[in-house]
Amino acid sequence: VGNHGLRNMREALVSLLLLTIAFCLLLEGDVLFLTIAVEAAVLHLISRQLDDRGTAISGHILFAVITLVLVNRLGSMEVEGMPVFNPHALSNLAVIAVGLGISFVLRPGEEQLAYRLAAHGGLLGWSLRELSSLEGGQGYVTITWGVYAIILLIVGLRRNFTQLRMAAMGTLLLVVAKLFLVDLAQLEAIWRILLFLGFGGVFLVLGYYFQSLWKPAPDPEKATD
Repeated sequence: VGNHGLRNMREALVSLLLLTIAFCLLLEGDVLFLTIAVEAAVLHLISRQLDDRGTAISGHILFAVITLVLVNRLGSMEVEGMPVFNPHALSNLAVIAVGLGISFVLRPGEEQLAYRLAAHGGLLGWSLRELSSLEGGQGYVTITWGVYAIILLIVGLRRNFTQLRMAAMGTLLLVVAKLFLVDLAQLEAIWRILLFLGFGGVFLVLGYYFQSLWKPAPDPEKATD
């Protein structure tokens, strides 16, 4: 990196710091949290348009801080107000959506994958925090995770997206582990029976239709024959 690049990076970081301080003085709570996430997204949009690495690094730093705050917010299992539709829940979900949106701005690579994995983990943590406060909430969490994983798997198979398939398989393994380690101990018998029967049937159906769902990429060598 040349002197010009280093100077641009320093200027971007200083501008970022001043803008963030201004937001912190003007806003607070959920509005501030979401605003900083949007600021990071805007920085990535600017970086993509100008091909400026310094602005991209600023966006990464800012969203890394937001991610740490999000982890802390999701780690607090006390839900204030109605689950899912309370202000904290909606702002957390909006920030997760912003992170996923940033991944589509980034060029394919490790950075894009990191944002998508963070959004994936954020959705799982968000649903755990919001639904577990309900009566029989662990059952709702398991169902939500399972449905989410199945959707990812079907889309990944139909579109031949390796990342989606891997995320779906990892989530399904997490669901199975949760069934045995958490749900067996905490849920009532009727819940346990329904969950095991339901997911057993789903796995059988997926196994049966796996080949018809999967649309592998065409073989270049066969295409040229």
